[in-house]
Amino acid sequence: MLESGMLEIAMLIALTRKLLAMTTERGTHGGWSALGPVLWISGEVSGFFVGGMFGLEDLACYPVAIFFGVIGATLSWAIVREAPISLVLPSDETEEALSGRGGRS
Repeated sequence: MLESGMLEIAMLIALTRKLLAMTTERGTHGGWSALGPVLWISGEVSGFFVGGMFGLEDLACYPVAIFFGVIGATLSWAIVREAPISLVLPSDETEEALSGRGGRS
């Protein structure tokens, strides 16, 4: 059981890094990457509750919790993938500098 816990931590770290890379690539706020661990852990807790509602014991609830955690991780990836892209618009100073150099008319 200890090895699977360490594997979960490694997966959470890898997921967070992947989400952070996606946000950096898209130019969005890096805070979106926090959705990964939040939705994974909330999915696991929900999975334990659902497993308990169906009368499963603690060890039997674990696969249900992992399944719900994977659903949460997939949901976080989909949300970050569809997050709005930040557009960097030029300021007035940039427009003046470009028009002064003949870059734009």
